[in-house]
Amino acid sequence: MMTPEEIETLARRAVTGMLSPLKKLQEEAEAGNTEAQYALGNLYFVGKGVGLNLPLAAKWFLRSAQSGDPKAMTMLGNLYLAKNPVSGDEAKAFLWISNAADKGYVEAMYRLGELYYLGIGVSEDHAKAYHWVERAALTGDATAECLLGSYLIGGIGCEKNIEKGLEYVKSAADNDVETAQRLLAIYYKSGEGVEQSHETAAIWLKRAADNGDVASMYMLYNLYLNGEGVEVNTKLADEYLKKAATAGLDKAQIELGRLYEMGERVTKNPRQAETWYMKAAEHDNSNAFLRLGVLYASNSPIKSYRKARKWLLKSMADLNHEAFFYLSVFYTHGWDGPQDNIMAYVLMFLSSLGYEPAEQCLDGLFIKLTLPEMSAAQDLIRSSRQFPDQFAMMVKAGLEG
Repeated sequence: MMTPEEIETLARRAVTGMLSPLKKLQEEAEAGNTEAQYALGNLYFVGKGVGLNLPLAAKWFLRSAQSGDPKAMTMLGNLYLAKNPVSGDEAKAFLWISNAADKGYVEAMYRLGELYYLGIGVSEDHAKAYHWVERAALTGDATAECLLGSYLIGGIGCEKNIEKGLEYVKSAADNDVETAQRLLAIYYKSGEGVEQSHETAAIWLKRAADNGDVASMYMLYNLYLNGEGVEVNTKLADEYLKKAATAGLDKAQIELGRLYEMGERVTKNPRQAETWYMKAAEHDNSNAFLRLGVLYASNSPIKSYRKARKWLLKSMADLNHEAFFYLSVFYTHGWDGPQDNIMAYVLMFLSSLGYEPAEQCLDGLFIKLTLPEMSAAQDLIRSSRQFPDQFAMMVKAGLEG
């Protein structure tokens, strides 16, 4: 049976797509070599050297885990937690990660802490969460140090200690944990626990962004746009925005779409706006639904009341108050559907509960109502609060005629 070092060499060669090393790795795995089983599972998990195949990855991780490999136990637990063909069993995820943590595997320790913190696969227990994260951090693992720091800062499962927490976060940041670098930047920006310094915040955000932290890229966009800790530089700001949007951050995609929609610092381009809003909508972002609805309702080459209605209704389902505003406008003017003063007022009233511009429109809609219509509107408002799902269905049915 091959040694772990030999298996590692085989796996590196198999990643390149070489058939001979892959065949040998499979033979070793079939023969019961735990390291080979884990390595083969990992190849199927990342889809390098072989096609991405999560069920096969789970099969080989399970074989390795049953032989006692804590790495495989942790990966198997992660698979059970993720959204994929073998997901959906939080209890099994907790079991395997817990077993790996008991064996002293550091990643499993802090993952177990996270499960206790969130109550996934087990009852929520912040004291146990802190215990496992602390055990992992005391081994010197930088990711665990970042987690422990955040627990100490927030008083999660322990007495709140911002100073000590920031020491752990700083240690993790020095070891290039991008989440820690971003967290440290946030504290320097706010001045909580450290002397406030926008300049130092910007330095840490740049380090985090250089390490691929997408959220830091978006934060740098705002820093360079507003000149916080750096000189105003709209060109560099937009570069960071495009990096964040391209990397898949939905709020960056919405902002980039807005720039194209409004023609702000770029040539106005509704189709580019549509593209970026659509990307954000793939994340089920209610604001992306809203922006698409407004874009399609506007006077542009891609104007479509039908599409606008579709996206505004999706946004309304997430109780987006601005979406209620625009749907009220649809009923007011009878755009691609019936004109209905009662529904126009009701939707504008609901919008006003969370969207300030709607308040200015209420009186103008109210005076259009007859006394019976006022009574009907009040009934609908009460119904919308008691039965929001049924109310949303009624709005949708009304607009669809």
